[in-house]
Amino acid sequence: MNDLFGNAPQPSKLKAISLWQPWASAIAFGLKRIETRSWSTPYRGVIAIHAAKRWTADERDYADMFADRYDTRLRNAPRGVIVAVARIVDCRRTECLHVCEQEYDFGNFGPERYGWLLDDVRELREPVPCRGFQSMWPLDQGIADLVNARL
Repeated sequence: MNDLFGNAPQPSKLKAISLWQPWASAIAFGLKRIETRSWSTPYRGVIAIHAAKRWTADERDYADMFADRYDTRLRNAPRGVIVAVARIVDCRRTECLHVCEQEYDFGNFGPERYGWLLDDVRELREPVPCRGFQSMWPLDQGIADLVNARL
């Protein structure tokens, strides 16, 4: 998307990652501190947590189960928005992690997977609408400014 002068928005230094709900909000609410992925990352630093628009029947079932067990807000988790920021402080193979039952519920700790250890998680006062992407991606500067303003 270009501005009125035909210029593409400039990427910010803030990176983002998209997760399906209810997992994105589980991070925002402080219920999930390890994001599990099939790939490792050397990145350490602040990352925006984006809730993807996707909302399948299975994901709604998980949201209901997690809402009953952990936090009722997971039932109505927003989608297509940035919900929080966090700091990636480490990345380890999942077989090297010792996790509690709650963390285990919110991740895939199977073989040959990686756990991104998150710290300093801060939920936004109001989610920021944003299109998501696969992998880790840079936010446009305007979206990054909105995220910062809503911390």
